[in-house]
Amino acid sequence: MRVLKHQSNYLQLKAKKSKDEGLGLIGLGVLGGLVSIILRATFAFIPLAILSIILVIFGLSSLQGYENYSRGLKGEDLVSQSLMNLNDEYYLISDIRFSDNFGNIDHIVLGPNGVFVIETKNYRGVIECVGDEWGKFYEEARYQKYYETRSPSKQVKRNAIRVKQIIDSANILDRSINLWVDGIVVFVDPTVILKLSNPTVPILRSNQLCDYIINKPTKITFSPQELKKVALSIINQSLV
Repeated sequence: MRVLKHQSNYLQLKAKKSKDEGLGLIGLGVLGGLVSIILRATFAFIPLAILSIILVIFGLSSLQGYENYSRGLKGEDLVSQSLMNLNDEYYLISDIRFSDNFGNIDHIVLGPNGVFVIETKNYRGVIECVGDEWGKFYEEARYQKYYETRSPSKQVKRNAIRVKQIIDSANILDRSINLWVDGIVVFVDPTVILKLSNPTVPILRSNQLCDYIINKPTKITFSPQELKKVALSIINQSLV
């Protein structure tokens, strides 16, 4: 595997910002709580106590965001490590964002047998996919509650279309082909339970990813020169 673009520090910065904001808000909430105790005999006690509670709640929410970003970053690292098992016929571009600023693409793999866009999820628990609809089960007070979540399959299909549009518009291939970009959703946590029903894209675990890419059948074979041109067209359109 040849790495053409490593991960940026985008998620690291988002995680740090969430952590700093969370700790700062909780600190202000605790300080306000202490002051409200001192002023408990005055009219300022109740509004200050309420404000302190609100600050702590928002602070805890920011810390949850920090945990989510950290898990996402770890998941992307694990997928990058897994992809290193591919040989040097394959090229890796990680953490791409485009000018439309519609989220980021975790990984793009370019190989002689095609172009693959990968969406990484580091979820835990029980995840259900029915077509393009996704949800998660939570254990709460001995009951399982189901919550709909953002659809990773819709997300990766949008990203695959975006990459195809960039490659097509660059007009860099010397032959007329109907390029297909594969979208893949990869789960990295080994404990996650996946309940899949008619998924619209391949849903894999990280230890299945390389085998899927290598064995993906294709009617079109790309030369190393073509892959380099495709890679440059993608990187040149990216923000990071």
